[in-house]
Amino acid sequence: MSGIVERLRERANDSRDRAKPFNLMLDAAEEIERLQAAALELLAQLSDFEARIDDIDDEREFIGHVAPAAARLRSCLLDKPEAVEVEQLRAENAKLKKIIASCQWHWPADDTSSEMCSDGPWEIAENCDVRPGEVFAYSRGGVVETRWYGFLPAADDADSDDEFTVDEATEDTAAAKMNAEIARRAALTQEPINE
Repeated sequence: MSGIVERLRERANDSRDRAKPFNLMLDAAEEIERLQAAALELLAQLSDFEARIDDIDDEREFIGHVAPAAARLRSCLLDKPEAVEVEQLRAENAKLKKIIASCQWHWPADDTSSEMCSDGPWEIAENCDVRPGEVFAYSRGGVVETRWYGFLPAADDADSDDEFTVDEATEDTAAAKMNAEIARRAALTQEPINE
């Protein structure tokens, strides 16, 4: 990790006139490095304790030996929400990388209509009569998210004439909500049984 931090520091301090997105990652990388050092310190103290476990008779001696390092690590993890945020950002980054990798549709940059969708930039060049030696902008896209949608006409007991809709991230959730509404409506139309 220290190699990454050093490279980020070099890039952040680079005097050349160019964008420096590495500055944004430097703080997170330094925080990770700090947490790793605290974890290594705790592991070292635990290893030392394990080597001496037969010689330690008193629980207080164990607590005095290991507790300070454990407390330091706990404080690093609990007092620094950045560490949690870094993990969340890494997960989001991985998710976005998958989305971008699946973006296999291409359009001229100024016309993203469905008629202009192509398999690749070479096809756009052919369709738009780009001459050899010319460069052109194109947009790349694809499926960003798949969701599950369903609707029913407005219910008889509804306060408005708006349709009932479900729009969910999973098929199971959407189907469950739709089935619950269908069952609710069916219960409204059943005649009460008089005994």
